[in-house]
Amino acid sequence: MGGGSTAGEGRLRRDRGQARGKQPGPRGFFGVITLDATHPGLQISQIAQAIIAELSRVGGTKVTLKLDIDAEAPADFPSDVVDVVNANAKTLKFEQSGFS
Repeated sequence: MGGGSTAGEGRLRRDRGQARGKQPGPRGFFGVITLDATHPGLQISQIAQAIIAELSRVGGTKVTLKLDIDAEAPADFPSDVVDVVNANAKTLKFEQSGFS
């Protein structure tokens, strides 16, 4: 009985591949890039056109784009900067943010 089950599983995999005429392709994509913090707009536009638009051509594809910001100052951030950035992050609906 155990041998018949193995043969059936092998046949199913082979049949599925033959029906398509090729092996199943990838179903997911990820990418990480460091942007130029002084001019990120151009790179974001290029990413939207060259990557996101292409991925979105496949019906039903869910694309999530996340922005991760890391900032380190040589000394403490002034309180006015902390206040403004915290308020702006809240207004822009950041999922997570904070100073350390």
